[in-house]
Amino acid sequence: MSSEIWQLKLTARHILENLATDLYKDPGDCLAELIRNGLCACMPEGKWVPKLGHVEIFLVDNHPLGPKSKSLVILDHGSGFTQPAIRLYCTIGPAIGDPGSGHSGAAQKRIGRFSGPGLNQKSVDGDISTGFYILTRTATEGPVVMVSMIPEKIELQNGAIVAETISETSAELGPQKGIKGSFTAIVVPNSVFHNYDQIREALMWRVPRKRDLMYRLEVGGKQIVAPPLADKVVITQEDGPIETYLDRLDDRDDLNGGIWFTDANTGLRVASARVLGPQRLPYPLWKPDLIGDIFGRDFLANQDTARASFSSRYLSSAAWRRLTTYLVGQVVPKAKSLLGDDDVIGRDPASKSLISFIERCNHVWGKPDSNGGCGGILFEDGPRVRSRNGSGTHTTNPEGKGTRGPQLNPNTNGKPRVVQVRIGDRTFVLNKRPMDPRIYAEVDIANGQVIHISDGGYIAMPTTREARDEHVILKVLEAAGQAIYSDNPNEVRCFVAERRKDFLKSK
Repeated sequence: MSSEIWQLKLTARHILENLATDLYKDPGDCLAELIRNGLCACMPEGKWVPKLGHVEIFLVDNHPLGPKSKSLVILDHGSGFTQPAIRLYCTIGPAIGDPGSGHSGAAQKRIGRFSGPGLNQKSVDGDISTGFYILTRTATEGPVVMVSMIPEKIELQNGAIVAETISETSAELGPQKGIKGSFTAIVVPNSVFHNYDQIREALMWRVPRKRDLMYRLEVGGKQIVAPPLADKVVITQEDGPIETYLDRLDDRDDLNGGIWFTDANTGLRVASARVLGPQRLPYPLWKPDLIGDIFGRDFLANQDTARASFSSRYLSSAAWRRLTTYLVGQVVPKAKSLLGDDDVIGRDPASKSLISFIERCNHVWGKPDSNGGCGGILFEDGPRVRSRNGSGTHTTNPEGKGTRGPQLNPNTNGKPRVVQVRIGDRTFVLNKRPMDPRIYAEVDIANGQVIHISDGGYIAMPTTREARDEHVILKVLEAAGQAIYSDNPNEVRCFVAERRKDFLKSK
């Protein structure tokens, strides 16, 4: 019996897109990954010791490795590329026998080192002939190793990463020419950042949230300091690892709104409550009206690849169930008090039209599934809404009769906090909140399952009942269409027309 050996090949497009530009939400995430790698090189024996971390970031015009462009330089004063570090660098993902992430979870996936092209504008635009460079030395002085991390070159070299040795006075070092001590410098030509203010803005929420966990990080010679913790509500778990810092967000347009789950060991933000949404968290922790941090152990080690949520394994674990039980009992009441606990559907004319829309959706597409396809329970008894003939109330119960047990988002005094509704074959959560007076319904920027509804002050609401009902239908359907087809306005228009036709056929 004969056999053949087929060699797996690492392509330039895979490196550029799957490991770099398409893997991260924005350049700030790419930069944070490279900073984290540099910090791990500063901290020996796999231990997270922030006081040992020292990383500097520069913008350099006409760097020898990036002529006729502005280059981004990330310099760490760590151990340099030791032989074990080189083996890890050349291994994509955890290797066989790898004991797991060190540095309190800061070294996670073994793929963050390829985030450099996400900071190179030409790479972002699809150019595989450019990327970034590594300059490193493990000794206090002497020759420097230079590695060209160019996707096209790596593919042509059948996945090989070629290291060159240059003099410590070589021009390729640019501002680091003659540098003393061990170090690693990442040089990224064609920087997506044009000035230091952009870099500071990108990193502001990505550095440790507590000062005693902060390392030395200088951008253009100035130390980065995280914004202060929220302090309106502070809760510390008795004899436990969970700390909560919350406040209400006053600026409705602040994209940093929302609570984050933050790793207690490193102080790094891990998972957005807005992204986790009502399918995973009790009301109102997922609302953008709140801001703050919930600290807990081992959060970073359980972060998912998207860097804004937890892994599915962790979300189905006993540890997550214990955490949500604690949140329901200790954090939710205080969070509700911040909001005034007034988020109800209401009895004003616009709210009646919204209730009519929900009832019509139930009639046309059926009530939401037991968990709405959300992976979590939204209501204890379902939202109670007044019947259309005014004869009383009925209950929309996603769980069916007789549902009991712990619920994430219980209904209080018959007033729904949020309402589940099926539109077509999808389930959405309608959530009332203050909004721009020109907007009635919009999709949450972090969680496309949540549609925010104006809780008053919407200036374009028609005055007659029939016109108002139609206006609400079209606006909510439009928001649902944008959640599904965010990049295709024509598909949104077609979606609205098709769903409106379903309403007409059901009469």
